Amino acid sequence: MSITTPAGLTRSWKDGDTSCSIALCSGGEILGLDQCTDRFVRFARDNDWEVVPVEAKGLDRNALRDALAQVSLFAVQRMFVLRGIPPTDVMEEIVDIVVAAPDLVLVIRHDGNVDKRLRWVKKLKKSGAVFSFETIQERDMPDRISGLAESMKLKVSFPAVRALAARVGTDLAGAKNELEKLSLYLHPARSISLEDVEALVGRSRETILYEITEGIRMRDAERALSDLGDLLKQGTGAGGILALIAREVRFLIQAQDLLRKEPRVQKMLQNYQQFGTFLRTGLDPSWKSRYGEGRENVFRQHPYVLFLRMQQAKDFPSTKLRRILASLGRADRSIKWGLGRAETVLYATVASAAGGKTT
Repeated sequence: MSITTPAGLTRSWKDGDTSCSIALCSGGEILGLDQCTDRFVRFARDNDWEVVPVEAKGLDRNALRDALAQVSLFAVQRMFVLRGIPPTDVMEEIVDIVVAAPDLVLVIRHDGNVDKRLRWVKKLKKSGAVFSFETIQERDMPDRISGLAESMKLKVSFPAVRALAARVGTDLAGAKNELEKLSLYLHPARSISLEDVEALVGRSRETILYEITEGIRMRDAERALSDLGDLLKQGTGAGGILALIAREVRFLIQAQDLLRKEPRVQKMLQNYQQFGTFLRTGLDPSWKSRYGEGRENVFRQHPYVLFLRMQQAKDFPSTKLRRILASLGRADRSIKWGLGRAETVLYATVASAAGGKTT
């Protein structure tokens, strides 16, 4: 299809042309995905279409087939909003059903990239539109944040923009949330300064966890314990923090596994753009499932998260990582068995891992 923008697709629908009946919204930029999907859903509701949300996870194929085949008694058009992508054979059948149904529109929202070589994707393109939202690179975040602020009619100084970018990383949705909070707090003022950002925008939990492991890697106990204190102030319990740090250590161990088996990866760590190209074209897809399908697998994390962990892992002695993981396990048992005050055990474990002493 020739439609290239979400606005172009809704204009086509508004003119009564629903021949472009499928919209695939995919990529790593969450805010863009949300805005694209919300635009279509808002259009459907404003025009009295029936909107049916469907989750791909645990999808019952027969139930979905029956739902797609039903005719609405109250709405002229139906919009199915599919979050995630089911197995290929199911997806092919869904595309066939939607294309054949004149009163049915399908919106697919998928976090991550979609292989454009798949047969169902090629079939979709003939009767649908594909909208990709690529992950934002770190160097582009200040410009994107400035654009967000302008759309919200906020004036943000350049130092404030840089400070906000440093706190949210490549999370544009997080930047939008922080701008909204700043706007509400400073109302009716519409100008945001560096001091406002420093006072009101905290570092994300993921950023602090990364800094804690950096302190451990650098054998800087003072730094690691200071960051640990900041994480506790956010309200996360000591036991939960132990589990999160253990996950970070497992990420580093997994990253080292790739470094051992793929020595060429080390050359790709000079910059994020080069590493991102390698992920798309050079990394064996089996790594995506080698450590499971969930968030415990570093290769299923955001590419920038993986990039940072790979950089950490190449300078971390592997034997030390395994010792740290074992000590975190012992600390977790000590807390659960009531052998020490949770925060005391946590501080002592992190201080020992960083090569320092508690006071």
